[in-house]
Amino acid sequence: LGSFDGNFKTISNARISTKSVTDVGFVRAMFGGATVKNLNFNFLEVKGVSNIGGIAGNISGATAEIKNIKMHRARIEADSQTSLGGSFVGAIVGGNFLPGAKIVNAQVNDSYVRGNDNVGGLVGQLQGALLFSKFRGEVEVNSGTGLYSGGLVGSTVGASSISDSLSEGSIISSATNLAGIAGTNTGSISRVYSTMAVIQNTTAIINIAGIVATAAAGSSIADSYFDGAIKQKSGSAPVIGNIAATGTGTAINCLTS
Repeated sequence: LGSFDGNFKTISNARISTKSVTDVGFVRAMFGGATVKNLNFNFLEVKGVSNIGGIAGNISGATAEIKNIKMHRARIEADSQTSLGGSFVGAIVGGNFLPGAKIVNAQVNDSYVRGNDNVGGLVGQLQGALLFSKFRGEVEVNSGTGLYSGGLVGSTVGASSISDSLSEGSIISSATNLAGIAGTNTGSISRVYSTMAVIQNTTAIINIAGIVATAAAGSSIADSYFDGAIKQKSGSAPVIGNIAATGTGTAINCLTS
């Protein structure tokens, strides 16, 4: 893919559905410096096995960019006939597998995202940058074998960054790491805000937090605020943190209600 400019037009009532294909989205994958920009969706449904995103199933381009995207009432789901499916699911991108890619000004409202592992409101796994973006809706993880789930991003890899972004709604998860912004942080998070209801859906011992469930060594969270609610399942004993639940990363100037 080269460059796709939607000129701020709206695509309505679009549906992409398969039970046997990975890399599923408006485009399957983005390589090199591919771009998708200036595009709106109203009622978008995308279903696949793994690597499932409203815009791209996966980004494997070091300078690829997605920007100025609006979605309303999207439904992005893992719909796999195999127990190995259901990983890397997000309303914008399923998996961002190379550093350097950017997602800028992605606004997703009144939407639903469901998968088994590495599931986020906007991005399943992030290895690049997410800026000036928002997710409002519901994120759901049903699999007890899943590791990461977050209101914006399921997991991050390497020197990823999330900044100036917002999550609203709810995340209901049985994954090992569950948070209002990201299941794990390996890079930097700054100026993010979450009002998510973060809801545990398993009695297993898991990490639950308002911003990041597991803050890896060398990672940072700064100038961020959690104003949601954390709800543990009856009979469980999770590790809970308003900002971060576990890990050795730093948190500076972060607040909770």
